[in-house]
Amino acid sequence: PYPSIITISGVGIISALPGSVQVTIHDFHHTFSSDIAMVLVGPTGAAFDIQDGQDDAGGLQIVPVTYTLSDTGATPLPNGSIFLPGTYKPTAYANHRFPFPGPGFIYANPGPVAGGTATFASVYGGTNADGDWRLYAIDAVAGDFGAIDGGWSLTFTTTGCPTPTPTPSPTPTQTPTPTPTPSPTATATATATPTATATATATPTATIAPTPTPTLTPSPTPTPTPACVIVAGSTGADGSYVTLKDAFDSLNANGVQAGSVITVTINCDTDEGTTPAVLNQPSLLPWVSLTIKPGGGTRTVTGNVSAGGVIKLNGADNVIIDGSTSGGADRSLTITTSSFSGASVWIASVDASNGATNNTIKNCNISGAPGVVSLAGIVSGGAIFTSDAQTPNSNNNIQNNQIFRTQSGAFLRGTGAIPDVRPWPRTN
Repeated sequence: PYPSIITISGVGIISALPGSVQVTIHDFHHTFSSDIAMVLVGPTGAAFDIQDGQDDAGGLQIVPVTYTLSDTGATPLPNGSIFLPGTYKPTAYANHRFPFPGPGFIYANPGPVAGGTATFASVYGGTNADGDWRLYAIDAVAGDFGAIDGGWSLTFTTTGCPTPTPTPSPTPTQTPTPTPTPSPTATATATATPTATATATATPTATIAPTPTPTLTPSPTPTPTPACVIVAGSTGADGSYVTLKDAFDSLNANGVQAGSVITVTINCDTDEGTTPAVLNQPSLLPWVSLTIKPGGGTRTVTGNVSAGGVIKLNGADNVIIDGSTSGGADRSLTITTSSFSGASVWIASVDASNGATNNTIKNCNISGAPGVVSLAGIVSGGAIFTSDAQTPNSNNNIQNNQIFRTQSGAFLRGTGAIPDVRPWPRTN
């Protein structure tokens, strides 16, 4: 299953010491283990990339191995060789994206990739262990296969547990009657060990594979895939997609949209990752209009695109991003970036003959993520982020948006030779 879930009860607050949380993977094998990534999500929602991109030197990790990931491990998982049974530190040689309902790219990184230093204790220490623990495992590249035949288990060390001490009183077996002595020996076993694993191994179906489940299949996308983004009214691209980027890629691949009135409906929150969701102008015959809107309630589109926009209108014309679900002025769509150097929306000219014109962005919340002040909410310019437009991006209406946690609300950059005509930021 994606995720595989272990439910914990009666354990309490996790210690902040090394070894307070340990994950044991039972009978793991794979024909190319560097394709594999696993992220652990605790009851509080905190996510930790515990194993990611470990290279087994080209398909040698084919014999099932049981191993433990713990802060007390002597070494990280080896890179460039198979690994044997033992205890290893959580290890990430890559940072893969975990598709919905996984956490995307939002997780703590143990390193060594990107200088990560997170540990189990830093992520989960001081939190309550009781609740659902989720393990998301993906196979990021098609063509190889593997399984976790024995499932997985959790071991915790909690705070406030007394250290067992021998009782000075006689044991019950030395008394002439079954009556317990005034100092019952139960105190010697009040907590047999500081680890609490009573429910950690009680996994109803801990095996992630080999069943036709999405966990370790060649595709990184879990099944069933939530239909977050619905395209309707197009030529050749109607259907359901996991992300806005996936929907745009399909529209870009169908260059004849003559006469189409297209609707792209966002029915659940999407994480677009570190590359923009790019919408191009149809290469042959364009649409009449293309409207992007939320469906069924408030929706959020997130991304972490450096020096770019989460959504990029790449020379695209007659696009309407309307955050209202009622056709009025409610702001039910949020477009947010986690990049200090990025923007939520980028309106870009492609070259000297193809600007992005007659577009509307209205009724949206546009912002940096909590704790992030992005470069701008909306950028209009050239093919290079924040550069001059090669040709005018004209008649673009920016209306009734709430723009916050940004250095600039709207950063509009034309060219001195041919200025933009009627760029209309108003009532934002």
